[in-house]
Amino acid sequence: MKTFRKLTALLLALLCLALPGCSRQDEPEDPTPQDPVTDPQPQPDPQPDPDPQPDDQTEVTVGGQTMTETYTGEDGEELLRVSVTAPKPEGSEAMDQIAAYYESWMGDIRYYCETTLTDMARESRAWTAESGGVFSPYALESGYQLTRLDDAVFSVIRDQYESTGGIHPSYSMLAETFDVRNGGRMSVFTLFSSMEEQDVLDLIREKVLSIAKRKLDAQPDLYFENYETLLMDTFDPLCFALTDSGLTLFWQTYAIGPYVSGVQRFDIPYDELSGSMDGQWMPL
Repeated sequence: MKTFRKLTALLLALLCLALPGCSRQDEPEDPTPQDPVTDPQPQPDPQPDPDPQPDDQTEVTVGGQTMTETYTGEDGEELLRVSVTAPKPEGSEAMDQIAAYYESWMGDIRYYCETTLTDMARESRAWTAESGGVFSPYALESGYQLTRLDDAVFSVIRDQYESTGGIHPSYSMLAETFDVRNGGRMSVFTLFSSMEEQDVLDLIREKVLSIAKRKLDAQPDLYFENYETLLMDTFDPLCFALTDSGLTLFWQTYAIGPYVSGVQRFDIPYDELSGSMDGQWMPL
C-alpha cells in the first residue's frame, strides 16, 4: 500500500513539472533604465508667430530756417537789412534732401548779401552823400507758403522783395515742387510723362492763353502787345506749384507785361488736366 502511495505522489510531481504553469523561472532584468510611465498630457495648439510690427514711421514736420541780418558800414550806419525764411522739412531722407536744397539757397543768399548787395549799398551811400541826398538802406525779404504736402509731392510758393534804392523795388514769385519719394526737384514735364515735351508746351499755352484773355477783358493794358509770343519764350518749366485744386504757373514782372502788372499767376484746375497729367500727381 505504501508503495502505491509513493508511486502516485511521484506521478503527480512529474505531471506538475510537465505543465507550463507549474514551473517558474526568473526573467533576466533589462539593464537599460526605463522612463517612468506617466499619463500623456494634451499638447497645446501651436500659436502663430505674431504679425511683424511695422517700423515706427517718423512724422514729417516742416519747420523754418531763417536768416535775419543787418549789414553796416565802417561807421556803423545801416547799409542792408535782410529777413529771409525758407522751409526745413524733416522726417525722411527725401525731406532731408529738400531741406538741403533750401539750406544751399540760403547760403547763396548770404553770399549775395555779404558781397554784391553790401558793395552796391556802400557805393550808393557814398554817391548819395556827395550829392546831398538821403540814403535809404537796401532791403531783401523773402517768405514762403507750403501749398501741398502729401504722399506724392512737396510744393512751395515763395515771394521775394528786393529794394536797392531805385524807383521800383523788384518783386518776384518763385515756386518749387519736389517728389517726396526721392526729394528731387520736379520739372513741369514730369507731370505729363506720357506726352512729348512740345505737346506739353502746347497744352500749357492753350490753358494759360485762355485765362490771360479773360484777364485782358477786365484790364486791357495788362500785357504787352506781343504777349502771346513772349508767353512761351519766357516760360520756366521749373517754376510751378501744385495746390489742392490745381497747377499754378508764374511769369515774373516784365516777362509778358509792364511793371505795373507785376508777377502774373495762372491757376489751371486739375479737372482741366485730367487725362493729360499723370494720375500719381493728382491729390487723393
